[in-house]
This record gives sequence, structure tokens and C-alpha cells, in this order.
Amino acid sequence: MTPNEAWKLFQHHARHRSFCSCGWLTSYGHYGEDIFTFSLVRQFDTLETWNDEYMQLLLELKHPVTPQFQALKSWNHWSSDYPDLPQYFRAVEANPGVQLVLANDAPWEYELRLEET
Repeated sequence: MTPNEAWKLFQHHARHRSFCSCGWLTSYGHYGEDIFTFSLVRQFDTLETWNDEYMQLLLELKHPVTPQFQALKSWNHWSSDYPDLPQYFRAVEANPGVQLVLANDAPWEYELRLEET
């Protein structure tokens, strides 16, 4: 899956409403490893009033660290900083690091998983 395909899927998923509150997170970095990750997360509350945990649907793409990706360090951005999702997506797309990642049209390894916080 290319980063651009993953990004389009992430935005498509945003059009599907949920009965629980959601947060959206985009992040990237190499975190001291030889692998650069680009992560797209949709976070849900559990709808259980006694439970303060969240569920995260995570799409994580992995690519060997290149000099360009090494220079990016790490970055993350939550949707809660914006009044609506279209503004959030535009802000993420304006990030120079995200632009570099999305411009890479080679397929990356990816993993889709559901995690509890």
C-alpha cells in the first residue's frame, strides 16, 4: 500500500459516522529504529461509562529509513486541535514531512490493528 492510498483510505473512513466520540491522529517518525513509520489512527471511546479506555484503529505503514526520512525526526497531530475534520486534514497535508511521505509512490509494508489504550 502506498502512503497516498493509505491517506485516501483514512479520509474515506472519516466519512463514516460513529455513535462514540472519535479522535484522529496522524504521526510519523523513525524513533531510533531503521524503520520509518507513517501512522494513521482513529480513536474511539468504548461507550462503556465505567471504562475510561479508548480503542484505536491503527493503520501503520513502514519503510526503511532514508536520509530524507531521517531528517524528518518525528511528528504527530491530533484532530482535537481543529473545529472540524476538513480543517484537520488540510493542516496535516500542509505539513512538509507529510508531503514528502505522500509523494513516495512505492508500496510500503503496512499493518492494520485494533488496540486498547
